[in-house]
Amino acid sequence: MKTIGFLRNAKKHKELLDPQTRSFFQKYLDGVNAFIKLRPKEQPLEFKLAGIKPTPWKIEDCLAVAYMRGGKVCWWFSDKAIDEHARTTLELMPQ
Repeated sequence: MKTIGFLRNAKKHKELLDPQTRSFFQKYLDGVNAFIKLRPKEQPLEFKLAGIKPTPWKIEDCLAVAYMRGGKVCWWFSDKAIDEHARTTLELMPQ
């Protein structure tokens, strides 16, 4: 995945996000990071077997995962597409 540049481009694209979209991402990240911190023994089996300890997530991590899950190469996303994807995803999440 490093060759494709998901994370590298996510770092660039994060700078294109408007304040509202950044706020949506931050709320999601607050929950993910709270889980990592408060439930260290409840990590996925793959992490335990590989000896990996999760680190706090950042906006670029969310974007990189979205690129991979979307089956699209990250440089195909425009700033509007990123904003729309983030808004749609977060609107579907329970409050």
